[in-house]
Amino acid sequence: MKFSTLPRKTLHLAVLFWLGAQAVRGDIYEKANNNTALNLGSSWTNGTPPGAADVAQWSAVVTGANAVSLGASANWFGIKVANPGGAVTLSNDGNTLTLGGSGMDLASATAGLTIDCPLTLSAAQTWNVGGALTLAVNSTIGAVGGGTNLTKSGGGTLNLGGGSAGTPSRLGYFYIASGTVNISGYLDTLSTGDKFRLYGGSTVNWSATGSSTPSYGFYIADGSAATLNVTGGTLTASPSSWLGIGIGATGTLGLSGGTFIVGNNVNLILGSGYNNTGNGTGIITNSGGTLDTGTTAGLFQLGNNGGAGTVHLDGGVIATARSITRGTGGAGGTATFNFNGGTLRANGDNAT
Repeated sequence: MKFSTLPRKTLHLAVLFWLGAQAVRGDIYEKANNNTALNLGSSWTNGTPPGAADVAQWSAVVTGANAVSLGASANWFGIKVANPGGAVTLSNDGNTLTLGGSGMDLASATAGLTIDCPLTLSAAQTWNVGGALTLAVNSTIGAVGGGTNLTKSGGGTLNLGGGSAGTPSRLGYFYIASGTVNISGYLDTLSTGDKFRLYGGSTVNWSATGSSTPSYGFYIADGSAATLNVTGGTLTASPSSWLGIGIGATGTLGLSGGTFIVGNNVNLILGSGYNNTGNGTGIITNSGGTLDTGTTAGLFQLGNNGGAGTVHLDGGVIATARSITRGTGGAGGTATFNFNGGTLRANGDNAT
């Protein structure tokens, strides 16, 4: 029998590649069928709690709903919910869970996940929520370095209900690639260059009691359709950023309550994005909220770069001291303003 041999360099590279793949994937640690605190070996089928390179998994080993506390602060590479017998809840016992680059995987889960303990993100990551499932994070989200990129994927629902005025949840880039995100807590994106981006047919429902201030801007329908509904609270696009609605697809901003503040020097453009990028259809429908563009500094353009921009003022208030114009960038665009009710305050004051 003839055996072939690999050159030593090739074998060395193959070993490194395998080791790298293991580091990215992480070892799977199966949750045992009990409510024992997660810092104890008896809470896991292999007798050892997961660490920073490991993924904690809830599978059919767990035969019912599983509400369990951390027991001590933990650092995991990720969480996967597979097919447990019921919903999983990480209770708040005052300890913090730090989550690495594997994020949270509910793509094929049979039950939802609720996180009530404080959560810190140590690396950019994706939370994939499949089907009709819900991932609920009711605690404050912190991030190493002040801002860590987060992508929401999958057709399921993400509820963000944590944070407070003094300690808001903090992210870097927040990409909503599909499904629904309901934000009722305080969320603040702080790092330089942050972006709040909606696409992939996603819907974000905002009723938060705080405000969000991404320094790079809001992008609604950035390449594919998306909707942002403001139903309560306050949402702020911080000074010197962008608010693009309908960038290469149909984007909708709906206001039925609450206030959307477009800060000083924030360019509000319907039908394209930053520097005349893309073209699509941007729609604002106000039925009972307040859109406050405040000062004269910044654009309020309907249609740009060949795109279309439409405002439906059916109720509520639009307060602006800016000229509402048809865009002239690129191939220009089409502009429509339908005044069917509500109040237009051309002095920019939303209080009079």
